[in-house]
Amino acid sequence: MRRLFSLTLGAILILIAGCETQYMTSGKIYLQQDNPDAAIEQFQNAVKAEPDNPDVYLWLGKAYVAKRQFVKAIQQFNIALGKNKELVLDRMRKDTKFSYWVSYYNTAIIFGNQGKYEKGLEAIKKAEMIAPDSSSNYTYHGYLLSMLGKEADAVKIYKKAIQINPKDANAYINIGTYFVKNEKYKEAINYLEQGVKLDTLHPKGYFYLGVAYTNLKKFDKAKEAYQRAVKNSPKDRDAWFDLAVIQVKQSKFEKAIASLNSVLGIDSTDTDAYVLLSKIYIRMKDYKKAIAIADKTLKIDPNKCESYDLKGFAYRELGNKKMAAKEYKKGLNCKKRTIK
Repeated sequence: MRRLFSLTLGAILILIAGCETQYMTSGKIYLQQDNPDAAIEQFQNAVKAEPDNPDVYLWLGKAYVAKRQFVKAIQQFNIALGKNKELVLDRMRKDTKFSYWVSYYNTAIIFGNQGKYEKGLEAIKKAEMIAPDSSSNYTYHGYLLSMLGKEADAVKIYKKAIQINPKDANAYINIGTYFVKNEKYKEAINYLEQGVKLDTLHPKGYFYLGVAYTNLKKFDKAKEAYQRAVKNSPKDRDAWFDLAVIQVKQSKFEKAIASLNSVLGIDSTDTDAYVLLSKIYIRMKDYKKAIAIADKTLKIDPNKCESYDLKGFAYRELGNKKMAAKEYKKGLNCKKRTIK
């Protein structure tokens, strides 16, 4: 009886071990020990041993995720899906210890950053299949569509993100940005105001809100938005420049000069900032300063034709008609040269 029991127990152990190859078992142990390289080697052997088993590809993908090699990871996940889509997709959705959709999401971002938007779309659509209730997937899906020039389609996706998560600030701001670019400023404001309310530190939300209010000639609102924009992103030269434009409209010349100096502190070759500075000094009747700034502009870009005209105007106001005529002529020649 003792010998019979021993034989039976041995048969049970063989049966249990037979459910999973030694490569799979070893790979899982290496992963638990935080040794993904060794795990990958074992799982690659498991693939050779069981090429039709979707589990081996899932575990190989998990090992690549441990090394943050997301592109390689989803390649393995995709192979697993190709073996048995319905079964694997069900496992991916029900796995509470591992988020497969995050791997696809991260891969989509990688492709997006590389400008490979079509590949990014493929990845993010898989993420949506696995986690259909994640608004982050739809928000990034919309972004990828917008980068492909499919902005109307992107808005539909952003709205789906909002349906899933009414507090998705990025979705609101991205829709608002779309409306700004299409000159639908009232519609833009509705979405942008909601977006910045949800995320008061959003790097671009207040900027586009400022653009919308500026085009509706609501300059006080625009100024407030740009002030928040530069507070959130002190290195955003576009926000500083647009703030200066509003300050000029409101005859706040000293403040406008300070804003433009912030632009030049970020980029000392920004000729648009120098041109606006020259105009400000002309309005302040500081013609010598306006000329000096225009000279700086032309040193950076001799084809900034407007600067010749500004110098001509300044010289005329200083009573130097000869120099004024000379600068106006340079401006005319510059325009002829650049038109060609």
